[in-house]
Amino acid sequence: MDSSGKLAAPYRTAKFTLRGIALTAVALAATSGAAIEPAALVEGLEQTRLSITTQAGRTIELRAYMAKTAAQRAQGLMHVRAMAADEGMVFVYPRPRVISMWMKNTYIPLDMLFADANGRIVHLHAGAAPHDTRIISSGNKASMVVELNAGSIAAYGIATGDSIRIISAPAQPANQ
Repeated sequence: MDSSGKLAAPYRTAKFTLRGIALTAVALAATSGAAIEPAALVEGLEQTRLSITTQAGRTIELRAYMAKTAAQRAQGLMHVRAMAADEGMVFVYPRPRVISMWMKNTYIPLDMLFADANGRIVHLHAGAAPHDTRIISSGNKASMVVELNAGSIAAYGIATGDSIRIISAPAQPANQ
C-alpha cells in the first residue's frame, strides 16, 4: 500500500485478480460447506501436461496448473481442499536458485519434486503436512517445483535423477 492507503499500481491491474477470485471462492465455499476444487482457486492459470520419466523407463503423464509469476507462485495450492490423482501444480522460476516452500494455508498433503533447468529431479520431499510453516528447501539450485498429492512419489516410483518435462500442448480442463 502507498501512503494514501491504496494498493500500489501493480496490484491494481487485472493480472492480480487471481487472489481476489481465490478469496471469494474460499468465502463462498466456507459458508456453503462445499469442498473447494482446484479449478475454482486457480482460474486463469495456464494448464499443461507434465511428463515424468523414471530412470527405470516408466513415464507418468499428469495435468498441471502452471504458476509462473511471483503472485501465482505465492498463491500456489493454498486453500485448495481436493485435487484429482492425476493433477498437480508446477511452479516455474525464471532462474535456477535454492527454492523454499511451505504449507501455510494448504489443506491437502503434498509431495514436492524439485527439478533443475534441464528437468532433472534434484530433490524430493514426500508427505508435506497441511498448514506446516516449516521451510521445505530444494537443497540445490532448482528451476521448477511440482506439487502432487501425497503418496505420488511412492506410488509412481519417482526418484532423484528422474526427469520432468512440461508438455507445451494445453491440457484438457479437469472436468473433461
